[in-house]
Amino acid sequence: MQSRAWHWSRQNTTFQRSPSHNTSLNLYINDTQPPSLSNAGPTLRLYVVRHGQTKWNVQGLLQGHSNTKLTAKGVADSLATGRELRNVTFKKIYCSDLARARHTLQLLGLEGEYDERLRGRDYALFTGKHFVTYQTSKNPSTVESNQQMTHRWREFFSKMISDITPTHSAHDKTYNILLVTHGGMVRIIAADLQRFSKRAVTVQKSRTLNTSISIFDLVLREEGIVSCDFVSIFGSKHLENSYS
Repeated sequence: MQSRAWHWSRQNTTFQRSPSHNTSLNLYINDTQPPSLSNAGPTLRLYVVRHGQTKWNVQGLLQGHSNTKLTAKGVADSLATGRELRNVTFKKIYCSDLARARHTLQLLGLEGEYDERLRGRDYALFTGKHFVTYQTSKNPSTVESNQQMTHRWREFFSKMISDITPTHSAHDKTYNILLVTHGGMVRIIAADLQRFSKRAVTVQKSRTLNTSISIFDLVLREEGIVSCDFVSIFGSKHLENSYS
């Protein structure tokens, strides 16, 4: 399969072919993109689930790339999320490789592919510290930036499209894809996809509850993403009475 060089443009709502490399992450990222699905491409319904609650979540500690365990509530909420998704057939399932996300996926009753690019923010030396310590720090430069996280997300997205391209059929109208990831990455995904949406949503300051479900409908065409509909953002209604 022949690959093509593309970049994501913040000035246009599609992938654009780029003859040259540019490393300015806040403008666009030069990535290798797979061939498009088709000229009359399908809708990709992307379900994005945050992992279940951990003890560090309760304590307000920054988890970063550490491995932490789910609380009893985290387990109950993950099971409730699994019940919410039980009637959805997923074409592909991807999950962060960190323990709390892997356990969440297991409790959903599903199996998938683990990918470290779906990890949350790397807090480096602030890992295990209270979030207030980070917020008041005068030297947070070691912490992974939004631009770096966006780069990871876009690299992963390219791989995801590459995975489903070989199995694409003209009869396929909708692909359901599940991602199990972390709060920071959910906000990065939503912020990045908002460029293709007509709906204004404040995502970086929104509260991303554990095991919340965000749903995005991406319309794909030969030139790439042409639109994105925010079907649900940080949905948590399914968690009512899941744990008491």
